Amino acid sequence: MLGLTAEKVIGMPISEVLDNQAFSLHVLKSGKPIIEKEIKIKINKGQYYFRLSSVPLFDHLDEPIGVVYHFKDIRKEVEMIVNTKSFFHFDDIIYQCEEMKNLIH
Repeated sequence: MLGLTAEKVIGMPISEVLDNQAFSLHVLKSGKPIIEKEIKIKINKGQYYFRLSSVPLFDHLDEPIGVVYHFKDIRKEVEMIVNTKSFFHFDDIIYQCEEMKNLIH
């Protein structure tokens, strides 16, 4: 989904993989999950849109030791919103005063 191979990212800090997104360390430090946050990640020359959920992993002492990320690709949803055109016309404007009527005409 990110256009990266496992060989390229294994051993890299998550902040480098995810374009220095602040949420990666926030979840680990706070121990609180992030659910369905919409994010944009720049990788190489592309931009990727996701809904991200990240859940901390805890050790036997209940200390956060890692984070599991779940990405949902929302490119199609974003494209639909961006490419949507308005189909409104001046005839659709509701008005009451004469000045507005003259302005619309």
